[in-house]
Amino acid sequence: MAGCVEQVNTLTGEGYVHRDMSWLWDSRSKVKYNTKGAFTWTFHMVTEETWIVEFVAVPVGLDERYTKQAAFLGKNTAIHEMNEAAEVPTHFPHPALADMPDATCVMAGGIPVVKFGDTRMPDCRVTSPELYEFLLASVVGKPRDTDRLHDLFALARSHCLTTSEFPGKKNFGVRAADIAGHVFLAHVTGLSSETRMLRAMACHDVWAREHAALLDGVHVLAGTGKEGVVRSAVSMAKRVNQARKQGDTFDGILHAIDNSTR
Repeated sequence: MAGCVEQVNTLTGEGYVHRDMSWLWDSRSKVKYNTKGAFTWTFHMVTEETWIVEFVAVPVGLDERYTKQAAFLGKNTAIHEMNEAAEVPTHFPHPALADMPDATCVMAGGIPVVKFGDTRMPDCRVTSPELYEFLLASVVGKPRDTDRLHDLFALARSHCLTTSEFPGKKNFGVRAADIAGHVFLAHVTGLSSETRMLRAMACHDVWAREHAALLDGVHVLAGTGKEGVVRSAVSMAKRVNQARKQGDTFDGILHAIDNSTR
C-alpha cells in the first residue's frame, strides 16, 4: 500500500502495516497544519526502538506566517506551503546519485527512494548504499550495454547471497526485490558526466597531437596567404569533428570547403 510501512515483530514473526510516520522526524518546525487547525509534537525515548510521541493542538491564528499567507493565498494553499516549508530536504543516500538528471530522493518508511522526472524510469529503493557503490565502481568507465547489465545483475546476485561465503567476498544484506533497483541505478549513473569527460579528452588528444607536430617542426599552415589559413582551420575542424564523431554530414561540408581552397 502506497505511503505505508510494514513492520515485523522479530520475536513472534507477526507483521502489521501502518502509515509512514518518518515526516515526524524530518520536520524542521515540528508543526503540521490542516483545515481544522494545527498541531505540534515532542518525543520521549523509552528505548532505542521505542518512542512516545506527544501531540498538542495549536490554534493556527497564533502563527503570524500562516495568517498572512492565508489572507493572500487562501487557507488551503497556505496550509500546503507551510507544510512543504517545514519539511527537511532529503539528501541523496550517495553523492553520485545527484549527478543523474531529473532525479529526486524521498523517504518512505526510513528508506531512500530515488524518483525520476521521466515517468518511464522506475522508482528505486536504496536499501544498501554500500551495494550501490560496489556496483558503480565495477561499471565506471565501461560500456553500458546489455552485456554489461547482465554482468551487473550476476555480480549483485553473487554478493547478496549469504549462503555461499568465501574469504574476501563482500556480502550485502539486500532483499531480492531490491537488487534490480541497485543494479539499474549503478548502470545509468554518471553516463552524462563520463560522456562529457570523454569528449573533452578526445578534443584534448587532437590538440596534443597538433602541439607535438609543431614542436617537431611540422608546419600546419601550407602557406602564409588567406587560403593557407582557411585550409589550416578547416583541417583542424575536420580532426576535431572526427574525434567527436558527430556525423558524416558536417564532415562532408568541411571536405567541400577544404577542396575549394586548394
